Amino acid sequence: MIKNNTINSKTLSTLPIDIEQFYVDAPPYYQGQTNNLDYLNAHMNQDNPTPLCFVGPKGTGKTLVIAHFAAENNIPLIQYDCSENTRKGDLIGRYVLRGDETAYQLGVLPTAIEIANEVKTCILVLEELNALAPNMQKQLNQLLDWRRHVFADNGKTYRLNKGAKLLVCATMNPSTYGGVFELNEDLISRWGQVWVDYPTQKEEQSIAQINGFDEKLLPIITIKHQTKAKNHDYTPGTGSQQGIKLYKKPSNPITNQTTYPITKEMVWRLVYETRTENGLSYAISPRDVVQFLQGYQNYLITCIKPQAKKLGITNFENKSKKEIQNKLISKDFQDSKHGNRKLDSYSNSLEEKLNTITSNTKNQNLSQEIIFQLWQDASTNAFKMALYAFIIGKYQDTTEKETIKQRISSVFGDAVLNA
Repeated sequence: MIKNNTINSKTLSTLPIDIEQFYVDAPPYYQGQTNNLDYLNAHMNQDNPTPLCFVGPKGTGKTLVIAHFAAENNIPLIQYDCSENTRKGDLIGRYVLRGDETAYQLGVLPTAIEIANEVKTCILVLEELNALAPNMQKQLNQLLDWRRHVFADNGKTYRLNKGAKLLVCATMNPSTYGGVFELNEDLISRWGQVWVDYPTQKEEQSIAQINGFDEKLLPIITIKHQTKAKNHDYTPGTGSQQGIKLYKKPSNPITNQTTYPITKEMVWRLVYETRTENGLSYAISPRDVVQFLQGYQNYLITCIKPQAKKLGITNFENKSKKEIQNKLISKDFQDSKHGNRKLDSYSNSLEEKLNTITSNTKNQNLSQEIIFQLWQDASTNAFKMALYAFIIGKYQDTTEKETIKQRISSVFGDAVLNA
């Protein structure tokens, strides 16, 4: 019996299902292989949709494409995270206590059937299918074959009505990943399988931009290096010292600096190297890239306020994250940051100039040197924080940590991690 968009069994012992919670409010952004959507469309258009499994590396949008499809077509979506701890009660159902009464709570399989019977279409996604233990894999067979039903412990058989469509989908990482079980042949034979690969660099950069990444916010790095002055030698022309070289004391080392910007191409070079580097067991995924870039921009906002205060710049105080970010990508700030100079010609006497700044500079026309120093210190520190939190932190093995640090230094330069 259906009341107020909930489902009740004919007996009071089965808990109702709230259908509304399974609708996706808004289509999540999806940028990836377009034929993945074509597969979903084709399977859903079948009278009896064949189950469909998306296989591919982590973070490549396997779940996202299904959620996007469900939202675009206003189809209820049930997502269940499989694990080695999944039990029959999670899939089929179990008795639970509700106050003084015992009720039967449907598992995800009969829940999907009941919703499909009510609203005519439903999608069930079993996340990380190969995380299911072999004895739990067999619980799926009755729903996935021609029977299309589930027999529950409450004595009822839940089956799809004529005209109701239930598309059962699954996602999983390749079998080379740890913590997975081999799928039994009975289960494999019931699915169509689609490989989901990494997006192209253009697609991946588009994903990052949609998630708030702005290349203008990437840091500018300065490498300071000293050049030893060459020893000056001479040979006296006469006397007992003739032929013996005497050395003058070397002059003071010469300090130089080289300045260069971090670019999005450098970021993706590092990403792709982790996906092809034999010495690394973890490949940075598109999801990791978004987290890294978002983390960097959040850290930048955190770092820039105290650095601005240190430099006597008070017009960043009491500003929201959005206001500061808009300020940082504004044309005036970018022009001040870069100026008309070459990147490798910033003044060596910058620190001396900064020491003359007072704390009352709210209305001061900030010089290019001050803006550059503010940007460089805050952005370099934020970039380093993000590298440790979202890239280096992915590796637990000591040897792999050193390997990824070496890769970072080779791509961005030693100054990034040594800042």
